[in-house]
Amino acid sequence: SKKGEAAMENLKELEVKLGGHFKINSCRLKFITAFISILFLARTVNFTHIAKLMPGSAKILSQYRKIQRFFEKYDFDLDIVAKFMVNNVPKNNGKVYLTLDRTNWKFGIFNINILVLGIACEGTSFPILWILLDKKGNSNTLERIQIIENYILLFGRENIKCLLCDREFIGKEWFNYLINKAKISFRIRVKDCYLINKKDGNESQIKNFFRNIKPGEYKVLDGKRKLWG
Repeated sequence: SKKGEAAMENLKELEVKLGGHFKINSCRLKFITAFISILFLARTVNFTHIAKLMPGSAKILSQYRKIQRFFEKYDFDLDIVAKFMVNNVPKNNGKVYLTLDRTNWKFGIFNINILVLGIACEGTSFPILWILLDKKGNSNTLERIQIIENYILLFGRENIKCLLCDREFIGKEWFNYLINKAKISFRIRVKDCYLINKKDGNESQIKNFFRNIKPGEYKVLDGKRKLWG
């Protein structure tokens, strides 16, 4: 069918892209290509479900063990993975919007807590760098600085258009780092109860400056406003 032919062409294109970036043998390259494409179909990372959809005549148990062996023995260089992602994600005049976020869930008694730096593209954020946090709850300033410094070490800061974060990622030391050391433009939500200065020098809660704003509208504060100094 035409859909089948198009799917095969897409697989071949993905295989060529991966082969041009990762120096791996052809068997592993075909496996990785198939595995990635099946993730979209299975919508799960469960090996049993993926094994059922793997190409070839081998039995499901054999496919399952093949997947296990690959992840046991093959080590991905995550810096090379990050470079592949950055090279292939569409950019805005050569620049990227970075996102910083955190995902946290429990596996039995264990906390899985990951700080993730991604690239925003058409409403989706593609993860490129991450740090496993050995705790539950928010990241701290040093951990955030570490992941930004890792990005700058790999790619420089010239291609960063802006850093986007939710209001978990706030703090005087963190903002000071972004402004004065990293020199990265950012858009970060802050709590509406925080105080900033008015033109007369007095302070007021941030929400008071935006009371008349309707959905879809925005307002840029004039004058020099200060938050935490």
